Amino acid sequence: MWAVMVLAMMLPAAVPAVRHVAVNSLSWRRGRAVSMFVGVYAAVWIAFGFVAMSAASALSLPPGGVLLVVALTVAGAWELTPLKRRALNRCHSTSPLPPKGWRAHLGVTRFALRHGGACVASCWATMLVMVAAQSGRLLWCLGFTATTAMDKLTLKPRRYTRLCAALLGGAAATTAMLLLAR
Repeated sequence: MWAVMVLAMMLPAAVPAVRHVAVNSLSWRRGRAVSMFVGVYAAVWIAFGFVAMSAASALSLPPGGVLLVVALTVAGAWELTPLKRRALNRCHSTSPLPPKGWRAHLGVTRFALRHGGACVASCWATMLVMVAAQSGRLLWCLGFTATTAMDKLTLKPRRYTRLCAALLGGAAATTAMLLLAR
């Protein structure tokens, strides 16, 4: 389920990187290069999900409720940090790709690992919300797909991250109020 969610949420945000691989690969190896990039990029996110879910179950953290409020608060605060901004800048960077041979495969793999790592560094807190959310995962998934894509595709990411932080803070406050109302 995590792999499907990663593909739905993170691939739209990776479109510029996929386009970079496609444009900078020879036509006869373009499909293979793009498939390799997507596979390695997804593997990075699947590994993150495995670690996050394993940690949550090993720590016996109950999903939902208070954990969701904490995850939303952490995600909102993370949006405003300089570390997030640097990670997001790394998501926007590209690298030259060799045209053919094993170096081309290695170049695409390195670019996918670097881009996936920067993406995890940028979006880890938001994805922890998905680990904490017990119900409404589809709604959280749709919302985070939109915010992650905007984070990566907007021309003024700093202004957008402030809005995203405010929305996450509002979601944390609303979830906390709903918990208290029970």
